[in-house]
Amino acid sequence: MTLRFGLVRPTLLPLFDIDGIDVYAFEIVKMPELHRVIKFSLIPEYPGTRRELNFIMPEVTPVAVVTGLVGKSHELISDIGVTEIYRDEKHIGKDKKSVIVSFLIRNTATTITDEEAAKVQEAVVEKLAGEGFQLRSA
Repeated sequence: MTLRFGLVRPTLLPLFDIDGIDVYAFEIVKMPELHRVIKFSLIPEYPGTRRELNFIMPEVTPVAVVTGLVGKSHELISDIGVTEIYRDEKHIGKDKKSVIVSFLIRNTATTITDEEAAKVQEAVVEKLAGEGFQLRSA
């Protein structure tokens, strides 16, 4: 719902036989119904850990391909995003880009350990390496 409020233009007031005072008006506009169902979920009881991995890929590869593969690599992964895209022919290579992918590792049943998070991270690296995406070294 949207609310608009403001002073009515003085040139319009004579049309309503109003003279010598300021008139304010407001309008309530109902927004159209959403065409999708809004889903809610409980806030998780256990914390997760966020990881960022930097992959080198061909310039023509859509970033959505990489984020999709990250999501499919393990069931504990959620909240996937891209934090940076870097292009530099000297450091990355011609027609290549470096993409930093961020993701959350969370177990909803218990607190995740460092060892479990490392295994999930390794699964991501292996999945993307199997698709030809190289993990960028420092």
